[in-house]
Amino acid sequence: MIDPKRLRDPELYKLLTGELYDAVMRNFEKERAGTGGAPWQALAKSTIKDRSRKGYWPGKILQRRGGGGGLLASITGRYNSTMAEVGTNRVYAAIHQFGGTITQGARSELFTRNRYKRDTKSGKQKGQFKRGTKPGRGFTISERTIKIPARPFLVLGKDDYKTIEDVIFDFLTR
Repeated sequence: MIDPKRLRDPELYKLLTGELYDAVMRNFEKERAGTGGAPWQALAKSTIKDRSRKGYWPGKILQRRGGGGGLLASITGRYNSTMAEVGTNRVYAAIHQFGGTITQGARSELFTRNRYKRDTKSGKQKGQFKRGTKPGRGFTISERTIKIPARPFLVLGKDDYKTIEDVIFDFLTR
């Protein structure tokens, strides 16, 4: 006979939180939406080019900063005597989970640079502005849209549901 009071035992929900956390970590590792789920869409060529230009390999999807503070490192779990949950506090997580379009409005910026240079032959200073002055030139960047594909990472696969059922059954029958 199963004691219904065991359903309010925080230890059960601690075990479930661990299983949920492991399932989400497997999603990041395999870059897919749960066991047997669809693989995440590959990085755009522009993203790969931008990351290469900045000096780091494109790496795994949604793991650019890995354990250093990115989306992967923000995954946490919590539990009490009635629930178990795993999630993230990153505001940008939702657009990666569900996909969407970001519209970046038109804007103007001022491009500045130090115009005081040294002559390479004589080593003397030359230029039309004194040291430290940075005259600028204004320019406008037009509006653009960025489409982010859905890459669900907070999902469970069929195997994960089976594992959770087994954990609950084992806990209640011991």
